[in-house]
Amino acid sequence: MLNKLIVLTNVTPEAIHLIGHSLGAHTAGYVGENLQGIGRITGLDPAGPGFDENQSIFEKQCKLDPTDAEFVDVIHTDGFYGNKFPVSYINYSHRQKLGHQDFFPNGGVTQPGCTWTVVRNLCDHLRVLDLFVESITTDCPFIGYPCDSWEDFQQQKCVECGKDGCPRMGLFADQSKARGLFWLGTNSEAPFCLDDAGVPEEKNNWFGWKRWQK
Repeated sequence: MLNKLIVLTNVTPEAIHLIGHSLGAHTAGYVGENLQGIGRITGLDPAGPGFDENQSIFEKQCKLDPTDAEFVDVIHTDGFYGNKFPVSYINYSHRQKLGHQDFFPNGGVTQPGCTWTVVRNLCDHLRVLDLFVESITTDCPFIGYPCDSWEDFQQQKCVECGKDGCPRMGLFADQSKARGLFWLGTNSEAPFCLDDAGVPEEKNNWFGWKRWQK
């Protein structure tokens, strides 16, 4: 189908941006695996069960990875984190690095505003859709800070953007050349984007609004 679209519209593969949620993220990756030269793939909380490197039941080419497009950005909102939660708490998504830029809002495991109920994991899994839409419909940037872990981010160990600056999570992620893992906080309800570079209000004193602008 995509090949037909390219022929009918004369669009080039590098001009194509595929966006997929959950299993759809890996589907987009599979398309990119078989149609070389795709410009960008955005994975929205890619599915975890069956795709985790420790329990994969699918071939490697079926999982989204950085080779599937010229630029792959991923947002994780419901990834399983060790044994932090009871067995009954089933997470839908993937926590491992899958793209050139991997964003972990609020740590990428649970999301504020999603109450502890049997459907909390679904709320976490769907929150990524709200975040991505808001990155399109508002001017507030979801700034991600490079860091090794959410714990380090919370302990204020990641206050610099580096030579490539801090990327914006969402539609405008491709405007940054930064690569790696990026962390940020959000509000518990819309508008989700925080006013000061993805940092909760009580921590505004250690992050400057201008740091991401490079």
